[in-house]
Parts: sequence; C-alpha cells; structure tokens
Amino acid sequence: MPDNIIIASGPSGATYNMATDFGFGATADAHVQIIKPVFGDNTSSTRVSNTNPMPVQLFSAYSGGSTASIIDNGELKVKGTLDIGNSLQIYGSTASFLKVIVAGGVTGTVGGTGSIGSSANPAVYSAVGITGSIQGISGGYAVTVKGTDLDIRSLAGGTLGFTGTDSGRDNVAVQGMSGGLAVPISGSSFDIRSLESSRDTVSVVGTIGSNLGVTGTVTAVATDLDIRDLAAGTDSVAVYNSSGGTTLPVDLYAAGTRLGVSGDALNVNFTNTSGITFSVNVASNIGVSNTSGTTMAVEGKVNMVPVKVNGEGAGDSVIVSASDLDIRNLTSTDEVTVVGTVATNTLNTATSVTNVDSKIATLNSTVTTVSGKVDTANTSLSSVADSVTTVGTEKFVKTSVNQVVPPSTMFVETISVTGNGKPLKSRTLQNGVTIKASQNNVGQVFVGTTSLQNSSTNGYPLEPGEEIFISISDSSQIYLRTATSRASTVHAIGS
Repeated sequence: MPDNIIIASGPSGATYNMATDFGFGATADAHVQIIKPVFGDNTSSTRVSNTNPMPVQLFSAYSGGSTASIIDNGELKVKGTLDIGNSLQIYGSTASFLKVIVAGGVTGTVGGTGSIGSSANPAVYSAVGITGSIQGISGGYAVTVKGTDLDIRSLAGGTLGFTGTDSGRDNVAVQGMSGGLAVPISGSSFDIRSLESSRDTVSVVGTIGSNLGVTGTVTAVATDLDIRDLAAGTDSVAVYNSSGGTTLPVDLYAAGTRLGVSGDALNVNFTNTSGITFSVNVASNIGVSNTSGTTMAVEGKVNMVPVKVNGEGAGDSVIVSASDLDIRNLTSTDEVTVVGTVATNTLNTATSVTNVDSKIATLNSTVTTVSGKVDTANTSLSSVADSVTTVGTEKFVKTSVNQVVPPSTMFVETISVTGNGKPLKSRTLQNGVTIKASQNNVGQVFVGTTSLQNSSTNGYPLEPGEEIFISISDSSQIYLRTATSRASTVHAIGS
C-alpha cells in the first residue's frame, strides 16, 4: 500500500494529505505519521533545519534529582567513571600539538593555566607537555614524568564512528576516580550530524498530566482510513446535499427501477386488486351509443333501475317494426340480443374491464410491495434521523468512510528556479503535491502564489533538503523562486 493518508477538513468536504510512512508499527499494515519538529517558548516556534538544529539539555540524578544539569556555562561536566570505547581523538586549533590538562593525584604549579573543579573548589593544575613516545611494561611501576615542555606525537585515529581494531590506530582511555573533580568540556559550536531515518530515532515526550502540543497544519492522507467507533455522546457527522443545503433528497426504487413522482405526489400503478376496495363517484347520467343503423342489446338485472330508451320518433319515441311483434313484460328466462358495433364494443368493453381488473390486481400487489419498501425507507430515514445530531447551529450525521479511491496517475517534475520566479506545470491533482528543495542548493527556495514574483518575502522558505506538502487541485498555481539570481533545483511529486 502507498504512503500518506487522506483526512477530511469538515463540512466543506475538502480533503488533505497527512504525511506517513507505510509498513512500520506493530502490524504490517500500519501507518506512522511524519511530523516536522519545532522548538521554542509559548509565543514563538522555530522549525528544525540544518541551520536551526534541535537544542538539547542534558540532566543527571547525581546531585539528588533529575533536574541537575550536567552542562554549566556551556561546559559539559563529567564526574565519576567515564568509559570511552575505541579511541579518543584530541585536536588543537592553533598549535601543532594540543596541551592536555591531566588532573588526579598530582598537583601542578600554583598559578598555572587551566582551572578544573567547581567554583567552591577552584583547584588549579598546570598543563603537562609530553614529547616523544612512552611505553610501559607489564607489571611495571607507574612512571612519573616531569618537564617544562613535553611533546606528544599526534594520535592516529579511525574515521568517525570506527568500531574495529587496527594496529595503525591509537586508543585513549579516560577514567575518572572516586572523589575526583569533574572535567569540564566547553565549546562555542557543537556540530551534530543530520539525523538519518535508517538508524536514528527521536522521541518527543510531554509533561506528565498534560498533552503534547503540535503546532501548524496536520494533514492525514490514506487510501483506506480506519477510524475508531464514533461515540454518540461526543461525535457528530454532517451530511449535506450537492448544493450545500441541509435537506437530503431520497430516491425510492422497486426491483432496481426508480419509482416515478409527479410534483410532490408519488405515482402508483396497481397490478393486483386482491384485497383492495375502491370508492368511485359516477355521474348521474351515463350515455351509451353506437353507430347509426346498428342495434344495441340491453340486458337488465333483477331489482336494478329500469333503463330508459329514447327513440327518434315524436317525443323521442322508439319506433319498433316487426312482422310478428310480441310485447310483454320480460321475465328472467328472456334474453335480449344486441348485435352490430354495439355488440363488438360491449365485448371489447368486457375484455377491457377484465384487463382493468387484472391491472388493478397487479397494482394492488405493487402497492403492497411499495408499502413494504416505504416502511423500510421510513425505518432507514428514522435511523438517519437518529444519526443526526446538532452542534451549535449545525446539524451533523454520523457516518464512516469504507474506501477512498486513489488517483490512477502521478505528477512528477524537477525544475531549476532563480530570482525571477516560475510556476510548476499545469496538472489536475486529487491529493495535492509535495515540494522539496534539493539538498545540494546553496540558499533558500521560496514557495508561494503569483505575488511571489514581486518579492521573495511573499513566499514560504525551504532550506536545502527541506520539503512541504500543499493540498491543491492545479499544480500551476504554485510559484517558486530564490532570493537572488543564483539557480536552485526543486523537486515536485503529487497525484
């Protein structure tokens, strides 16, 4: 999996990258956050760089507490036994040989140079000069050496960090003594090498009972971010629609098909009328007609309202003609046949009624299904409502992110910039871009917007080898320059 994780900025919906290293920690899929250390008091902070190293204060419990500093007036105090492995290299700054002050059971000439001890015990020792080589023998006695100027050859030592053995290199052991005085080590400038991630670690510890503060913007980036379970009493999540409104539209689907609506009404079609009762309002006058010249059969039913038939004769009289006309009250055994277009229309009407009945039955089934889905949707909406909480005037919905799809392409560019200033190439970004000043640069590189072309003070400085992540969608909006005409190299990578 890639490094870096993504975090959301809040209701705005924007996302930002948090720099991490993948593959470290207690499990193989853990991310370790990368944090730029700073130092300072409660009103100012200085970023650690090659020109501003992290200040270190050493303490010892020798004086009865953990607050006893072993550095006094810029000098490192060593008391007791001091074990130095391999070799000790001592160099002089202005003379061919360095005078080494040796303190112990021998007191030098009063008034000599080099004070050793605390202010309460200002014992004075003289420098001991040694020339030539001195070699002891096994089981021999200690040799007392006196002289006004003893010249000792330059010691041959290994490279910095050498741990092996070599006959061509010298070893010097320094051992303290019980009740002896501390040997001060002082210097105007201690040069400590840059920390290396492959072998160095830095621990930042806060005060007991207080939190460790981190200043600046902390960005989290990930393709799959696993966040702890949200607590209903303290956590809240807001869900907004695409236009930023606080109402959330909901679409209803049946068998994968979106249900239709008309205005604020839901369109409902019945496919099964079983178990459904309809109340229908019918007009008081219903007209039945057919084409001219055809007959229409009218069939009554017991206890029904008589059918009134108007003809084309005088007073809407019905003209009846027949060679043998028998007029009497029809009984239940009589039949009246209607033929022609009226009969066809009546048959079609019966078929249509049957089809309507079938569709009503289908509609009834659909309504039953929709009713179940509406109940389910109502339950879901109730669950959503239960997940909505109010913080101040804002409403938030508790939710979780299962997966974030990473971009499929990557943007990489290396450019040379001067005091004129220039932008990066135009690329559309999803997760932003990291800008790094080459460690071979001589001076600072400044990062900013178009105003950076007017003055380097409008930009953010990067020391040689230093980098910064910027969450932006278009890389060409980032401008780079130096403070002088000297060219510097800048690397950029994003996605």
